[in-house]
Amino acid sequence: MNLNDMTSKTKLRIVLLFLLSIPVISFLLNVIWMLFAGIWIALMELVFGVLLCITVIGIPFGLQHFKLMRLAIYPFGYDLR
Repeated sequence: MNLNDMTSKTKLRIVLLFLLSIPVISFLLNVIWMLFAGIWIALMELVFGVLLCITVIGIPFGLQHFKLMRLAIYPFGYDLR
């Protein structure tokens, strides 16, 4: 299929399909989330993680809070492991 043979409407559909792919949508949602809520939740996770790492028993829980910081900032397109 030659690009010259396509109509402008078909070209627009292809461009929109490319722009609205999952990674692009995830990025846009992550930016919106980070601006409105992600920063505050991540700071809370940081504080809780540091407080829990003070004691020996709390270190594993503190490390999990540090992992949750990443999820709090960029929740879309991230898998917990």
